[in-house]
Amino acid sequence: MVHWGRRMTRPGSKTDWDDKAGRAIETARNLPPGAERHDAMKKAGLMRRMAALVEEINRRERPVRGKRSRKLKSERSGETAD
Repeated sequence: MVHWGRRMTRPGSKTDWDDKAGRAIETARNLPPGAERHDAMKKAGLMRRMAALVEEINRRERPVRGKRSRKLKSERSGETAD
């Protein structure tokens, strides 16, 4: 599901990266205004993007139903990659 340009996930499908990003943003929000909070919010935003990238990579690695996995060219010809 896409909402405002962001891919939304099912509510129960949080990864450890999502948890880390959530804790980082809560910690940053509790800091007093200033340079330290600004840096913490930037890092928390980066962690959220990292969590989204990890989720996308995991999604792409899952096999598609009904599709066979494609073998690499070296695996088809019986060659070894030494």
